[in-house]
Amino acid sequence: MKLLATSLGIALSLASLPGACQSFPSSENYSYNPMHGVGVAHNAYAGCLIVNYAGGGELVLADSLVRKCGARKDEDADEFVREYAQIAGSLRPDPRLTLADNLRSLHSRFDPAQFAYFKDIDRVFAGAADPEAASRELKALEAKAIGQLGRSDGDLEVLAAIATARYSLELWSRQRPLVTTAGRSFPWEVVAADVAGLLLGNAACGRECGVLVSTVFSAVAALQDLQQLDKSVR
Repeated sequence: MKLLATSLGIALSLASLPGACQSFPSSENYSYNPMHGVGVAHNAYAGCLIVNYAGGGELVLADSLVRKCGARKDEDADEFVREYAQIAGSLRPDPRLTLADNLRSLHSRFDPAQFAYFKDIDRVFAGAADPEAASRELKALEAKAIGQLGRSDGDLEVLAAIATARYSLELWSRQRPLVTTAGRSFPWEVVAADVAGLLLGNAACGRECGVLVSTVFSAVAALQDLQQLDKSVR
């Protein structure tokens, strides 16, 4: 149950973060998903990064996550930046692939029933006409997962992934809407990058680290979509 404890711990005191209050979904009551806190943490940290972004590249975002957004208060910011730089390149999801395809390396961490939920998330993204439709489908998928899954580490990772997808969708479609391109109603790859970052980060560097990797991936994808990300490394 270490993953559940991590989720609850990360969620504590996030309302004090700069920009966090603007990032909490106001339209939702607390869900019965025990990994709800992972979605809350994602939006609080990502909102803080966007509010405080004043230029710079990807590693500046990783640095800001510690220095300005309160992540890993017991760890030196430079150490986290070095850790992030070492793993980010190998973890980065390919936006041309589905979520399930980006998670192929994690097959051994999940049984077939658990992994099927990632394919379900892909189906939601592929079939939704707009963010509102996607939100309804993700809520239904979350309710199904809460009812059918147990509370093993693999089950909790699936529940955390769905919570991250729901909150990321809320953040980038309602709280901080992203621009769209021809033929798309919403930049779904931003949400997919969040979910993939969470699970790949969990596997690579631990569960709290997974939330932080997902957050930086989220901010990078969003700023790229907004065409505001500085291409410099620092």
